Amino acid sequence: MNRPVIGLNIDCREKRDAPTYRIKSYYVDAVHEAGGLPLLVPSIPDRKLLSEYVNKADAFIFIGGRDYPPEYYGEKKHEKTKLLPQKRYQTDFMLAELLLKTEKPLLGVCAGHQLLNIVLGGKLIQHLEGHSDEIYHKIKVGMESRILKGIFGKTLLSVNSSHHQAINPGHLGRGLKVAAISADGTIEAVESTGKHIILGVQWHPERIKFPGHRRKFFNWFVGIAGKYHRT
Repeated sequence: MNRPVIGLNIDCREKRDAPTYRIKSYYVDAVHEAGGLPLLVPSIPDRKLLSEYVNKADAFIFIGGRDYPPEYYGEKKHEKTKLLPQKRYQTDFMLAELLLKTEKPLLGVCAGHQLLNIVLGGKLIQHLEGHSDEIYHKIKVGMESRILKGIFGKTLLSVNSSHHQAINPGHLGRGLKVAAISADGTIEAVESTGKHIILGVQWHPERIKFPGHRRKFFNWFVGIAGKYHRT
């Protein structure tokens, strides 16, 4: 059987002597192991080119990384904010805008989770203490969650935290609802309120130390993508 095609944005480094496109293998491996065909989309902010990638993908994952420009959500840059390369964030916003016009399932991981909120009109908290360095902690899945609760079948999860920004609870993106929070009130997951399947998670399921968690998560996403797959 043909594998569902899962698009993934990738990072870039704009060093003069060695410009590079790159992605951590965790994302690619997780998609492959779940039965998907990874389609890596380079950071080239060309809307026509990106439209071709969007057409080829059955679903899409926005990966983690550094920070998106706060000017995109009407705020000044915090001293702790470390921006992604310009090619990366311009490409990511174009991709997100194109994909949101489709019905293809979308998954945002860490910075990708934050990106979805920004593109849908939301804002971020630009700096938090105590959420970096791959710290493991508990999060509570809300009873109103449809997607996340369906994946795991429970309301308490242990996840890995490696971020310093988060979605601003007072400025949630259009069509999104909070699906999980941590003990300090940080938004750990958001999901769509409508038919379009959109899930953003603040943790890193692609590299979490619990194999069962990773397997359930990506098996669900690739399985959903299979419903949109064209043979």
